[in-house]
Amino acid sequence: MRLPASAGSLVTPVPLAPGTRLGPYEIGAPLGAGGMGEVYRARDTKLNRDVALKVLPDSFAGDPDRLARFTREAQTLASLNHPNIAHIHGLEESGSVRALVMEFVEGDELTALIGRSPMALADVLPIAKQIAEALEAAHDIGIVHRDLKPANIKVRADGTVKVLDFGLAKAMDPTGDATANATNSPTLSLHATVAGMILGTAAYMSPEQARGKFVDKRADIWAFGVVLYEMLTGQQAFTGDTITDIIAAVVTREPDWGVIPATTPAPIRQLLTRCLEKDPKRRLRDIGEARFVLDGGLLPSSGAVAPTVVASASAGRLWPSLAVAALLVAIATSVVAWRMRPQAVGPPVVSRFTIELPPEQAFTRAGRHVAALSPDGTHLAYVANKQIYLRALNDLAVAPIPGTANTDPSEPVFSPDGQWIAFWSANELKKVSIAGGAALMICAAQNPFGISWTGDRILFAEDSPPVVVEVPANGGPRKTIIELDAKKEEMAQSPQLVADGRAVLFTLKAGPLDEGWLNSSIVVQELSTGRRTELVKGGTDGHVLATGHLAYSREATLFALPFDESRLTVSGSAVPVQQGVQAASGGFSGAAQVAWSASGSMVFVPDVLAGLDRELVWIDRQGHQERLKAPIRKYWSRVRLSPDGKKVALRITGDALMESDISLLEISSGTLTRLTFTGLATDPAWSPDGKRVCYESGDEAFCQSADGSGKPQALFKLARLNPATSIAPDGSAILFDTSNLDTRMDITIATLGSRSEVRPLIQTPAEEKAAAISPDGRWVAYSAAEGGHDSVYVRPFPAVDQGKWQVSDNGQEPRWSANGRELFYLSYGTGGTGISASVMSVPILAGPGFTTGPPTPVVTAVVGARGAFDVAPDGRFLFTLPPARGTGKAGLVVVQNWFEELKARVPVTTR
Repeated sequence: MRLPASAGSLVTPVPLAPGTRLGPYEIGAPLGAGGMGEVYRARDTKLNRDVALKVLPDSFAGDPDRLARFTREAQTLASLNHPNIAHIHGLEESGSVRALVMEFVEGDELTALIGRSPMALADVLPIAKQIAEALEAAHDIGIVHRDLKPANIKVRADGTVKVLDFGLAKAMDPTGDATANATNSPTLSLHATVAGMILGTAAYMSPEQARGKFVDKRADIWAFGVVLYEMLTGQQAFTGDTITDIIAAVVTREPDWGVIPATTPAPIRQLLTRCLEKDPKRRLRDIGEARFVLDGGLLPSSGAVAPTVVASASAGRLWPSLAVAALLVAIATSVVAWRMRPQAVGPPVVSRFTIELPPEQAFTRAGRHVAALSPDGTHLAYVANKQIYLRALNDLAVAPIPGTANTDPSEPVFSPDGQWIAFWSANELKKVSIAGGAALMICAAQNPFGISWTGDRILFAEDSPPVVVEVPANGGPRKTIIELDAKKEEMAQSPQLVADGRAVLFTLKAGPLDEGWLNSSIVVQELSTGRRTELVKGGTDGHVLATGHLAYSREATLFALPFDESRLTVSGSAVPVQQGVQAASGGFSGAAQVAWSASGSMVFVPDVLAGLDRELVWIDRQGHQERLKAPIRKYWSRVRLSPDGKKVALRITGDALMESDISLLEISSGTLTRLTFTGLATDPAWSPDGKRVCYESGDEAFCQSADGSGKPQALFKLARLNPATSIAPDGSAILFDTSNLDTRMDITIATLGSRSEVRPLIQTPAEEKAAAISPDGRWVAYSAAEGGHDSVYVRPFPAVDQGKWQVSDNGQEPRWSANGRELFYLSYGTGGTGISASVMSVPILAGPGFTTGPPTPVVTAVVGARGAFDVAPDGRFLFTLPPARGTGKAGLVVVQNWFEELKARVPVTTR
């Protein structure tokens, strides 16, 4: 029954039946309902994943202003990207129904784990710490949750905490006023006078929130304290028979401090009292302080003064003299005892320091592993400028290992004695002495991700066919020790011998390559029986450490949990032990940029230095830069200017590197409009008339009207299809990059018309890519790695076999000027914040054939350029560059004696 308007209903009155479609989402089972709408589990039929759909109330449909404000709030909330925060994917509209599309989180609500009985402190602390980290990430960008409670917190089976519904209380507020009366909050407006309906929400409100006063991050800190209290005691801090009673308790009464378990550490008790200060001015100021306490730190003082003991003034004069004498004797005795005491040796000190790469260096092949520590923790190796560098940690000097120069290596790993480094280069597994000398080939190796060296055996995984291979470290025949299922598209990563060599631990991915590694698992497989056990679901790059822990990555966070090598099992809940680790979990590798020494140290590449956030910048031939009126987003790979230079087509990534869509930017206004909604759309190409944009999505080519009208036109399907790169001036054909297992990358042509014909255009072992057709349609420029590095070539078009000219010795991403008289390309150097590029110009000379002048630089040292550039009709160059703010220098973080910290945070029980 539809509620009358006076009831203030915010819930959609008519439930959606299973099987109902909202755009690409197919409704499944209802998950619940509340003041902010009904929630359903749904299937994303395009990305083949489950999502949560929060169907917005009817009151939004007839209120355009409110809907517009909600949309703006949702866009801000979607910027939250943290492993402990459930992500907002977008908004979906179908008819009169509007729904918020959110990450679907498996696991139990914290309410169920509390179960109205105290939780063990060992379970409470990791959950509380993750909640604090989620709040800290949101508060850092100005987002307040406003409705934190156990029902909005889920704990997955592996121990990961996900906080739901961030900021939605404000977004759903009918007035949009932070100072609005609390009874108008979406969490209180439904059946607000009916006892027992929403007691859970009222019980977690801060006093200022209950009074309808201004709300800031301190309201979340209060709610965090209430949740922590409930976990420790098994009961709510504030109760009552009605909402009015509960709010009165929140405003006027203290929790029952006597029910807190006696074993609760003093810092945790102090944290609770500071979080639950009714006066927000006396409350804990920052949730980061709570995280510090939960890590084992002490809470900063709130200003309390300890009581002073005052001696009696009536004491006789003899007592002070005797007291002084006794004190002197006590001091002397203590000094002698202190000198004679056994000297206790404390645990090693954990220390952190950063190593910045020299200005002329930048990491290369950063999608693979780039760093390694020697087993004794004394030496660091890393990959930069297409070679391996070595540094002793007690020395400031860093030097390249000569045998690796210009080899474009990756996956470095030290030998057990620390004297050799194995690495992968040019489809070969090699090793080189740290003292220098030529690199020695160990065996052929096709595309391994993750190499381990145990004793005299080296393990790596290949993807075609998918196997785990063992080879003697001194060279010898390869031996396949694990075969994976190619029909299931299984792939392995980072294999490691465990349990004295009787089993192999590795990361297992099943499913299409373009889905990335987000849904992979950490497994262990016994070699004698082939029995495989899944240890972790949803992790990558697992490693067993000498401490008896399994460490693995999920996005930018490192987790650990106890691992029993005798039983090949894990126990307990996974605990986040290091955040901000650069990882490629959404891409093709899943590689986490972290390595350990056997002695207990760790090195990692900070994620902040590899952020994908970019901004759009004009650069003219004089080097002047002008930033476009465009939001900072994860603009990835190629950008494309429309033929008239008024719009830009951009690929913008989502949560994961492989999740992306195409948006169009109106340059004059800075308005960014999403064009595709597949989650898989990659780099676009404009039609010559500027009316259509073509792109690839899920190995299928499409063209879409640039004004967003109509449905995308499907062109053709082709396995391993890659980005569209160029459309012929007469609109007759489109070029794509296409990956190939044998030739790596080819250029494919497809005719456009009533019937598409698809065929290879340029196909050699040299990896051709980024083709661009000249404005007159006579030539095609592209880059190819024929000499071991990328150079630019030109061929006739479409008769590409009738000639070939090399126009650069080093270069990528060719672009033609609007009049066809210049060919531009990027020539890469390095810079302190990453790769830098110069725009080179090759003049096209008049004549019957193809003749060029020498290349000359027109823009030099564009720091942070990574292939995303285009040329405007007026001759300016458009780049996507790292934002001017917070671009820091490339480097690594070394944590000496990190194992001590790990053992304290994730205790391992000795059986």
